[in-house]
Amino acid sequence: MKNALTRWMLGIACLALLCGCAATAHKASYSHAPVSDAEASAIDALLNPASEATDDTGKNSEPQVTSVAGVPTDPQFAVKLRALSQKKAPESKPMEMRPERMLVWKANLTIQVGKVSKAVTEATALAERHGGFVEEKSDCGEEAATSASLTLRIPVKAFKSAVDGMASLGTVTRRNVEGEDVTEKYVDLESRLKNKLVLRDRLKQLLDKATEVKDILALEKELNRVQSDIDAMAAHMKSLKGKADYATVHLNLQRKSIKGPLGYFFSGLWWGVEKLFVIRE
Repeated sequence: MKNALTRWMLGIACLALLCGCAATAHKASYSHAPVSDAEASAIDALLNPASEATDDTGKNSEPQVTSVAGVPTDPQFAVKLRALSQKKAPESKPMEMRPERMLVWKANLTIQVGKVSKAVTEATALAERHGGFVEEKSDCGEEAATSASLTLRIPVKAFKSAVDGMASLGTVTRRNVEGEDVTEKYVDLESRLKNKLVLRDRLKQLLDKATEVKDILALEKELNRVQSDIDAMAAHMKSLKGKADYATVHLNLQRKSIKGPLGYFFSGLWWGVEKLFVIRE
């Protein structure tokens, strides 16, 4: 009995020793082997197109790599891998620039001058010298005119210098300069005009295909309405563009009054009486 138990224990020990050796060998068979020089060259040929082989004709040919590190590869694997490695990141689109601001400039000047007719001639010459023109003129046409009004259009680049030149014609009693931003209005008109043009073209196509009289009449009526809107929008846009390119100057010329001796006396007397009540406001 004792001998049998000893044999069973020896058998179990031998079996455990054999299992341990087998596991060690199995683990060793799956260990990572170092990459050889040939395998490294194959990988470099896949990733670097500059290392392509050259055939007898002197032209580059695709490297015939069938395996990497012992793993078989697909014939198109090299081409796909190269394309992936050379793929560039998508370029970012440039930011959309905002439209240039469109400003409409206006100036109103009231000037007292010694001689109105002479000031009208000088103002007209000044506008023409800056590339502008007289849009409207109102005076009595006499040498001894007491007042006159002019509406001048001046290129926006010369607007400031022209206004300063007109102010030197006499004594400025009123001066007002203002600018209006019409950019959004112009862009809105432009967008609506494009839509109307597309609608007009579509109506023309439907009119060409229409066969019923009532359909033809209805389409012609709608086409006329759309065309009227297009003409009005185009005219409005042209007007805004013209006002932005050429500033408007409203010039009011008045003859300066000349006081006589009594005029100076009473004006001085009135000034003295006024200062008795109010020295400075």
